[in-house]
Parts: sequence; structure tokens; C-alpha cells
Amino acid sequence: MMNKKSGRFDLNRADVSKWLKNTLVFLAPALLVFLLSIQAGNSLEDSFMILQLWGINTVIDLLRKYIADNRQRKRLGDTSLFMELLHGK
Repeated sequence: MMNKKSGRFDLNRADVSKWLKNTLVFLAPALLVFLLSIQAGNSLEDSFMILQLWGINTVIDLLRKYIADNRQRKRLGDTSLFMELLHGK
């Protein structure tokens, strides 16, 4: 079931798993910059903007996965996609 690709406006377990992994991976640098901002003497309000930006990007990533039609997605490096675009198929 993990390999089943999701359609448009559909999230499966693999999509949620990827989203959670991305969320955790990008939380570490955001927290580091947040803490460095506080240490540099910036106000908490200004420092929280960093975490707000991380949160917005996290929501955008989830929405992107929800809207994308993964069944028809092709890799950018796929030459057959280039040929289809070139020949208008």
C-alpha cells in the first residue's frame, strides 16, 4: 500500500510520510536560526517570524502534495516527456 500513488486531491500514507520527513528535516535549520536570532539580541516577535515562515512552508508542502496528481507525474530528466512536449502529444 505504501507504493500506491495518490491521485489529485488525495493523500496516501506515503505522501504523509514524506511530508512528515520534510517537516522534521526543515525544522532543525529553522530552530537553529531562531535560537541564533534570539542570541543576537533580536526581539522574540522578530525571532518568531522565522518559525512562522517554516510553518507556512510546511503547509504549502502539504497542499502541494494534496493537489499534485502523482499518477501522471514524470521526472524532469525523462527524455520521453521532452519528446512529447516537442511533438505536441
